[in-house]
Amino acid sequence: MPIPNVSSTVTFPRDPRLYLRDHGRFLREANRHAAVYHHRQHIPRHFESFAAVKYGYPERRSYVGRRRYQEIKNQLGLPPLVSPRLTGGRTRDHVTTQRRVTATQKRARLTMTLPFRGGTGRFRLQPGQRELSVNQKVVLQIISEIEAIAPDEQRTLNSEIHNDYARRANQPGVRTIKRFGGRS
Repeated sequence: MPIPNVSSTVTFPRDPRLYLRDHGRFLREANRHAAVYHHRQHIPRHFESFAAVKYGYPERRSYVGRRRYQEIKNQLGLPPLVSPRLTGGRTRDHVTTQRRVTATQKRARLTMTLPFRGGTGRFRLQPGQRELSVNQKVVLQIISEIEAIAPDEQRTLNSEIHNDYARRANQPGVRTIKRFGGRS
């Protein structure tokens, strides 16, 4: 009596040693995804009319000489003094389109710059200079306004990280190929 020809397909589970490495990669990619999501969804809101109320921007102080400067502009027939508030234009276009994201297992860093000198917020005091200039203070205030995150946005980012990590972790595993015999 001939022996029946039996064939079977076996899928081995993933190697448990890969789980720790995958966990780190999934965390890093989930953090990167959340930073990109934040840049696409939340950063443009800083340029909307409701931004000052939502993000709790501090009141702008009237700097000395501002009123006199506006009077001189009025006498010369020049346009009114523009508030450095985030109103859009070149700043909005640059901030909402240019980004660099670096991510680790614990955090992601979203790097954006403003489209003018001092747009990184790193200032050095010149010799003999005791404090930052008015323009430098305004740039730092604009940067702090863009960095503000509302509590509802923080919850959304946390859920994005969780959902993205779960999606990556629940994807079908990569088959482990077992090779028997000599080298190939």
